[in-house]
Amino acid sequence: MTVTIYGRTYLDAEVMIPLPALAEGKGKVDVEVHAQFGGFACNAARAVGARLPAGTIHAVTVCSELDLPRLRARLPAAVISAPILDGSDPTAWPPISVIINPAGECRLLRGRGDHDAALWRLDLVTPRARSAALHILGRVPLPFVGELLAQRTPSVRIAWCGGDAISPGLERELDLMCVNVIEAQRLLGTTEASPRILAEALAVRAVRPGAVRLVTGRSSAPSVAAVREGSEVRCHEGVVPAPLAPAQIKRLKGVGDVFAARFLIEACIDEAGHPRVDLAVKAALAVASDAATKFITAREAP
Repeated sequence: MTVTIYGRTYLDAEVMIPLPALAEGKGKVDVEVHAQFGGFACNAARAVGARLPAGTIHAVTVCSELDLPRLRARLPAAVISAPILDGSDPTAWPPISVIINPAGECRLLRGRGDHDAALWRLDLVTPRARSAALHILGRVPLPFVGELLAQRTPSVRIAWCGGDAISPGLERELDLMCVNVIEAQRLLGTTEASPRILAEALAVRAVRPGAVRLVTGRSSAPSVAAVREGSEVRCHEGVVPAPLAPAQIKRLKGVGDVFAARFLIEACIDEAGHPRVDLAVKAALAVASDAATKFITAREAP
């Protein structure tokens, strides 16, 4: 089977600096800047690249010819790079993110990045990537999401990991969705902070049989996945995150992408690489939590 991951790619400029130093009014601050390709497509592909046989996972993103070597170097060798090529300006930089203290406050500065919206068309995606049994979407243009949903067959599952940037109509049609508490609050128009209550409310308005709505609790509460079972909703609760000492935390940037990608792969695909008939939601929560902790605490970047 094939899994396709879609998402925009950014040039991430990471800076480690005390936040008060940015308000001191100095014209120049001497600080090391670490740059690398990031964004959901890269982060998710790196998180799950070793889980399935080589050539199973395809990563779709908009990219210029100039940046293709960087993109391919950033993806695991087992992942197929299936870029939508942007030839509008061969010298243009990719969208740039500035991340302040990725292992601490993790403040992210980024534009909306809608300049490539016209390129997100299903006919520009390779046939093999289009034929995937599982499509995992980061924050991509909504017309593209609608196009993908319109051509879905009964055996295909489509998952959203793009936060609250989804319309109500498209949200209801998704097979799976992974959001955090703040994103779920915005989608529901509420101040409720319980992951369980939020996940249940999102699952209630889903229309796909067996639809799953995962709300992550961050470090303050267990994540909850609510499954729509006919007219009922069944909730699966993850473990309470173990507290980590500041010295143990090596990175926070991208941990949400890692959690979501590992959850979706484990829930939807069995150990032999075949689509599951019945989703393994409870087991997937445990795998995703363990993967997130390993990502946060790994000495070397995964």
